[in-house]
Amino acid sequence: MRILLLLLLGLPSFCMATPKSSETIVSRTVITDGDIIFGRDLQKAGQTNLWDALATVAPSLLLSDKPLQGGRSLYVPQTMMVDGASRWATGSRQRNAMVIVDGQRADLALLRQLNIHDVEHVRIARDPASLSAYGIYGADGVIEITTSKHRRGDFQVSYLLDASLDFANIQSYRRLQKGKPSTDWLRIPLRTGFRNRHQLNVEGGDRFVGYKFSAVVAPASQGVMAGSKENLFALRSFVEYNHKNLHLQNDINFSQSQDRLSNYGAYADFGRIDGHVSPYAADGSLLETIPVDGQNVPNPIYEHTLGSFDKTKYTSLTDRFKLRFVINDKFTVHGDFSYLRTLTRRDIFLSPGSASFHSDKDVRTHGTYRILRENNTWYEGGAAINFRQHTYLHSVRAKAGVRFFSGTSTGESYGGRGILSDRMSYVSFTLAYDTLQPPSAFRTFDRTLQGYISMDYRFRQKYGVTLNANINHSSLLAPHRNNAVYYGARAYWNITKEPWMTHSAFNLLTLSLAAGTTGVVPFNDRYYSATYRNDIRNEYIYNYYQMGAGLQGIPNEELAPTKLTTYQLGLLMGIRDFQLSLDIFHKKISQLLVFSQLPYYSGFENIPDNGGSITNTGYRLTARKEFTDHNNLRSTLFFASSLNRNRVNEVPKYFKDNFYKPSLANDLDHTVFSNSLGMSGKFKKYSLGFMLSGVMGGKVIDYLSKENPAVTDNRLDLRTIQVGYDLGKVKHVFQKAELTLTAENLLSWRSAHIASGILYPEVRSIVASFNVSF
Repeated sequence: MRILLLLLLGLPSFCMATPKSSETIVSRTVITDGDIIFGRDLQKAGQTNLWDALATVAPSLLLSDKPLQGGRSLYVPQTMMVDGASRWATGSRQRNAMVIVDGQRADLALLRQLNIHDVEHVRIARDPASLSAYGIYGADGVIEITTSKHRRGDFQVSYLLDASLDFANIQSYRRLQKGKPSTDWLRIPLRTGFRNRHQLNVEGGDRFVGYKFSAVVAPASQGVMAGSKENLFALRSFVEYNHKNLHLQNDINFSQSQDRLSNYGAYADFGRIDGHVSPYAADGSLLETIPVDGQNVPNPIYEHTLGSFDKTKYTSLTDRFKLRFVINDKFTVHGDFSYLRTLTRRDIFLSPGSASFHSDKDVRTHGTYRILRENNTWYEGGAAINFRQHTYLHSVRAKAGVRFFSGTSTGESYGGRGILSDRMSYVSFTLAYDTLQPPSAFRTFDRTLQGYISMDYRFRQKYGVTLNANINHSSLLAPHRNNAVYYGARAYWNITKEPWMTHSAFNLLTLSLAAGTTGVVPFNDRYYSATYRNDIRNEYIYNYYQMGAGLQGIPNEELAPTKLTTYQLGLLMGIRDFQLSLDIFHKKISQLLVFSQLPYYSGFENIPDNGGSITNTGYRLTARKEFTDHNNLRSTLFFASSLNRNRVNEVPKYFKDNFYKPSLANDLDHTVFSNSLGMSGKFKKYSLGFMLSGVMGGKVIDYLSKENPAVTDNRLDLRTIQVGYDLGKVKHVFQKAELTLTAENLLSWRSAHIASGILYPEVRSIVASFNVSF
């Protein structure tokens, strides 16, 4: 057991992810590197949530908010980092990797309906030469998801069923309990959850026309917290047309999901309650308030009997059009255009009977209803011309093009106060505006034009070099710095092509060296443009132009985007059925967003500025070994390891003294080992597999503590155990059928004695999947 712990928590190892392919052609570069992870491998790491499975297979991907969000089935990370933290959390932009689905960047509403069974492969762009192609969007990381398209052949109908039983994992809360409680508060809001997802696909086609139509429904999925439920409905239409040198694709997706939270509230609230506190009075009636940490707070059991709710509705519509025209054997033109429209609405109703209002004697102020809306309308597209020429000695590929992005995001929140009863739970029935939560609104724009050029040259398929350049003109940038240029370069040597390697055991041995820059804009326009706020009480502001308005702060028109510079040494190796990939990298992040002190006569304390630097050094190692037997037995061993050593090198003094708090830097100055081990095998019609994951040195916030410190948490998880059976073909019934049973998150060991699953508890799942083709 000790040896297994050491392997998972700190030693380099094998991986499920496939070796990197230098032949992958993506939208902005000719030759790019990145870990290509196929959908079938992701499904071995989990059937319920794409992001949990991806973080298991690629341990360098960190889901920072997972301990906060818990095990919700439609979980989408709000803060997701690749190869460690790239910057401290200042500004208006969260540290979250950009996710691209079929060439189109995606938002939260779109990602919620993305299912792991629809993924053909995922590519995590980490090579500095390829990251430079994303310009001002690449420094936080880029994840490209390609969904499965149609299968050629006769008209085919397939049906997929996922059914899951969920059980709350409250192990981390149990460890914090002292003695045996007289009231088991941790069990009160819990139940056994049940989820079911149905997908029907109709597909087919030939070399001229292809099509795929899908419908997905996940009705009334019940969470492990009583009262929580989720619904999902999605439609997809994919059509492909080929005629001579012209290739056209159009992919339309519509989805709608609804999410209702339990009115028990956040699960962590039950972890704060002393086990000797009873929710009932002496006469057996429910208490409306109970003591917690020396204060009387609403009794969550009493609140659950009321009609309060918190529900959210997500709607998304996307249309992706792609064109490719082959001019001749050397030149090809590519074009694409996509449209995305998402609507998010959240309704929060707090019953007038809630104990939260008992201190206010005026019953006309009891009961609140709040509405929060957010809408996104994005247009994205581009055009490029590709050139390729191959001779015996030389191979040249080049690509030049432009891309544009035009996005508008709007949002508003408002509410009312004073509702007579739970039956009148809508904002129209409130008696007055809720002045304690004033209305707010925002509107943001992103207008970006990018021009790029990429070239790859190879000599005798032995030596090669790749060059990328990207220029950005964007409304996100400050007026005096609204152009940003990034570059990347990569040189590689295919050693297996050398004459002295002809009779070696290696079928692949390649060395590469890469360097590049990319960026991210952590601020919005109020950091570099003059913005005002209502200030009707300031007697010194009273003129024609600024009546009742006050300047919010001094803008900085010279503000620069944060810059990431990366150097990377790579190795690809293959010996028969063994494959290995190793990357050693060093990253430097500069021009971070800070605040500098202003003189007193300016009337303001500080101004947004650039300063400070962070370095991140580490490695990524993936490997895979195939085992074959003549008795219909095949098996695969896979292992992944990553190391990130983040260090803060420089922090400006004024910023350090006034803003640089521990909560801002808890994931910046530490070292993290993340590893995964898995094995899968197939014997005749049976398949079996498992996946383990381990982390050493990770920092987790203790949300139950008043100070919310960051605590080092070493963790070992039995991620999945999976058993499958191939039913094969049954004449006159179906062409192919497969049944899979997966157990997820069965066992977990943690070194830190802190709670995990704050808003929603962690979950163990038993998932049955049935896939049949007719």
